[in-house]
Amino acid sequence: MLLWLLLPICFTAIGLVGIAAVCVVAVSHGSVNITESFPLISYCGSYQPESCIFSQICNICSLLGMLIVVIRYQQIRDLDCHPKTNMACLALGLTSSSGISLMGNFQHSAVMVLHFFGMFLAFIPGLVYFTLQLWQMYHSAPCHHKHWLGPLRVACCSACTALLFTAMVLFAVGHIPGAVACEGLVVTLFFCQFGLLAVDFKQIDCLELSLSK
Repeated sequence: MLLWLLLPICFTAIGLVGIAAVCVVAVSHGSVNITESFPLISYCGSYQPESCIFSQICNICSLLGMLIVVIRYQQIRDLDCHPKTNMACLALGLTSSSGISLMGNFQHSAVMVLHFFGMFLAFIPGLVYFTLQLWQMYHSAPCHHKHWLGPLRVACCSACTALLFTAMVLFAVGHIPGAVACEGLVVTLFFCQFGLLAVDFKQIDCLELSLSK
């Protein structure tokens, strides 16, 4: 059903275009000065009016992410395969989606601890979620595109994980330009991994969500 296929694609498009818009508004509004150095996304979304856009984009992505995670959980659940792994995916996915909202509503300049805690919840459980999704693709869910989708997901998960830890190290040692580059790539790959779920959602003909089996 086309509606389900479009959901992950819309998530990715809204997330990437929205963050790009936040950065453009921050530069045009004079909140950041790219002639001195390229700022972190967190800095771009710390001042008004771009902070309002940043919060709204994160809230929309959080809601869409939760919906995608629940639908994917139900899709795998209907196959009656590896229920414990599927439940773990549900918990990790919902945690990651909640972290996106927390990260957006508590900007870097307002409550730094909660902002970084939201980033942790969004990316760390999120990367574990996509790793388990890769495992489920080979062990649970029938997929006719494993020959290219599997290697692509492995590359995205591996690169996103490596870049995330590299960004944290560079930020800790004060190498901001390198941290900015890594952060941009991490966010792009993270949102694209949600978009790749469109391949799985394409196989959904109908969907009936239930709380019990």
